[in-house]
Amino acid sequence: MKRTKAKKSESLSMILMKGFVALAVIGIVLVIILFVTNYYLPKLFHIQPKTYNIESYADKLRQERYTEIPTKSIFGKSGYIEVLDEDANVIYSSRQKSRKHYDKQSLRYISNIYPDVYYSVEVISMDYQENSGYLIIQYRWKKKAIVTGVALLDGKRNVKYSNIDLGRKRLKKKEIKYLVDSTDDEFSGGNIVQKYQFCTDTGKNRTVLIHTESVGKRMGKLYTRIFSISMTLFILAAIAAVTLVGLYIINKVRRPLQYLENSMIGFSEGRISPERMYDGPREIVTVIDTFNAMEKKIREGEKQQEELRRQKQQMLSGVSHDLKTPITVVKGYVDAIRDGLVPPEEQDRYLAIIENKVNLMVDLINSLSDFNNLDHPDFAYHMTYGNLTEYLREFIAAKYQELDLAGYYIEADIPEKNIMMNFDHQQLKRVWENIIGNTVKYTEPGTTLYISLHKSADGGAAIIRLGDDGPGIPEYMKDVLFDPFVVAEPSRSNGQGTGLGLAVAKKIIEVHNGTIEIEKVPENSAGQGLFYRMTLPIQ
Repeated sequence: MKRTKAKKSESLSMILMKGFVALAVIGIVLVIILFVTNYYLPKLFHIQPKTYNIESYADKLRQERYTEIPTKSIFGKSGYIEVLDEDANVIYSSRQKSRKHYDKQSLRYISNIYPDVYYSVEVISMDYQENSGYLIIQYRWKKKAIVTGVALLDGKRNVKYSNIDLGRKRLKKKEIKYLVDSTDDEFSGGNIVQKYQFCTDTGKNRTVLIHTESVGKRMGKLYTRIFSISMTLFILAAIAAVTLVGLYIINKVRRPLQYLENSMIGFSEGRISPERMYDGPREIVTVIDTFNAMEKKIREGEKQQEELRRQKQQMLSGVSHDLKTPITVVKGYVDAIRDGLVPPEEQDRYLAIIENKVNLMVDLINSLSDFNNLDHPDFAYHMTYGNLTEYLREFIAAKYQELDLAGYYIEADIPEKNIMMNFDHQQLKRVWENIIGNTVKYTEPGTTLYISLHKSADGGAAIIRLGDDGPGIPEYMKDVLFDPFVVAEPSRSNGQGTGLGLAVAKKIIEVHNGTIEIEKVPENSAGQGLFYRMTLPIQ
């Protein structure tokens, strides 16, 4: 698996932190919404029935058309009315279950729909006794609640002290309840009962008792309903948030791991992973990058092994070919001399041929030995600091006479400025000898050799160009020319070379951390030519 696009990766801890922060923020938002919903919505949707709305149906009451009064729409679903006659008997109830009789005297403790006074009743305890008395406080409303009197009752509801008119010296339980139920505020927990008195068209006095839920009871129900709904939605939203954040974290971690797993399976099956973009936690991306690097090195190692096998096969084939021909010639000539088939006057010529073939085999064996020794860990290069310009100039001067006698020309372009660097003098000279030797072997006399030296544009490397204007080589051979046992004559019938010279040259240049490659023929050269470009870093 190859990463096609570089992307800044986050650490696993950062991804987890983001997830937790997102959950915390979502949780805080949900709590705020839950609080606002439960605090404001009940007040927004709460509509407390107004008992004084009964006056809107005064005509129906006077005409005693009680069934036509829509009590539920006026006083709420649980609200109802009872109509009492002059003796406090219930003559009509808007709901089936109703009290059939009230105490006429007790009705005075039920507040009117427009109360001028109202009461609060507190149960008090004395001497650690439960319900040992009652404290009744009377209020009047004049822009604000004003205490206008108090009364103190014992546990049996006997009036012990009072500065208000209670009408009795001993109150009944239901009368105290009437006092409490006549108060409609948010602290009242039960039902509210208030009275409305009227006279029918027939002149009969009637009393309507209006029963409604207190503010506290209605608000409690509304709070409970809204809380249940909002809490359910809160839990569902929290589960959804946890799920989404979990999926985000899982996807961030699982996807690169899945990519890695697929790549490892593909690698084990010998498939090359396709290029794709991946991201995820930095730790996992690092593992993937490490795996990619490892996979790349293994693939490169496999290619190198395959190339080594190919070179080994080519080497064995080349060595066997290059040894077989001279050995066959030597054996044939030796047999001919031993069997007396060669006249005495011809034996020296035959021996010269045998010597030439033996020297050829010795050269081949020496070249092969040198090629192998260059890779041996015990082989030592002697890097010394010196003037590459002067050394190359001396080499050309030494080769000039030899090449001139062989019928070759030299054109050199060596700068006056010194290039100082570390190099193995003997081995670098060997590179140049091998290249020039190849030129002499595969070109005709009259060929011009070109050699030049200059620094690279950035001054960090010395560039040596060495070539000729001869016939050149086929294009297909340029990619394999530095391989062992590759010669310009594929049939190898001319017996002029071992095919190891350029392979040795390449190894020496690479030990100098440099490169050697085939270069295009300069425009000013006469023939097709073959040019080598050697680049050596200046250290």
